[in-house]
Amino acid sequence: MKHFFVVKNYYLILDIGTSGTKGVLFDRDLNLIFEVRSAFNISHPKKGWVEQNPRELFQKSISVLKGVMKKAKVKPSEIISFGMTNQRETTIIWDSKTGKAIYPAIVWEDVRTKSICAKLKKNNEKNVREKTGLLIDPYFSATKIDWILSNVQGVKKLLGSNRLRFGTVDSWILFNLTKGTVHATDETNASRTLLFDVFSRCWNRQLLHLFHIPRSILPDIKHSRDNFGTIDKTFFSEEIPIRSICGDQQSSLYAAGNRRGITKVTYGTGTFIGQHLGA
Repeated sequence: MKHFFVVKNYYLILDIGTSGTKGVLFDRDLNLIFEVRSAFNISHPKKGWVEQNPRELFQKSISVLKGVMKKAKVKPSEIISFGMTNQRETTIIWDSKTGKAIYPAIVWEDVRTKSICAKLKKNNEKNVREKTGLLIDPYFSATKIDWILSNVQGVKKLLGSNRLRFGTVDSWILFNLTKGTVHATDETNASRTLLFDVFSRCWNRQLLHLFHIPRSILPDIKHSRDNFGTIDKTFFSEEIPIRSICGDQQSSLYAAGNRRGITKVTYGTGTFIGQHLGA
């Protein structure tokens, strides 16, 4: 009897940014093989509001992943593992039973919660910064979550049924890739919500109370390199292990180098400076 073994030679990567998404294939030696891109639509329903369609984010992500595998003529059985890097603070809340978002994704650029942040800053800025390293600002996820929970009809009923789920873009994509079996994020994305204590490395009860956010809707927190389950076989004919998730700014800094003093500047939808401080 003959036995046929498929050699796993490729890493499949999703780079899901603000203006578009990109499917990338690297070989075992981390040489770039191919990439496929697709642009996103962005809407501005009011001045200072920035939104995206969560379903489009996922559908176009699946499309570029399938596209790059087809372009490279690579079979799912040849993939070692899948990893994702993503735009970070963008906020999505969905019904875990139906898998549908209850409101458009509120993008990190959105400033609709500026007045809420201004009120919170007066008595809470120091405490929040000591726990999170961040300023109280509309940029981060916490006040975006609070806004959705306060302004979308049917929220109380869904909360009562334990059906609501929050996630940054990585969690939303992961939930869909695993057909709803995994609701998780990594520490780099969690650290951009204003809810994550960077010292205890977990969701902070005091911060959850401050921003009126129930713990039940938050994802589990994992290390950036961890077991995030598998891509459901309905997408690529067989399961693919998910082994890494990392926010785009942190992942690009790590790629630049893991030594004290390494500095990188990213020019994308926004401009970001990151520096490795050594600890």
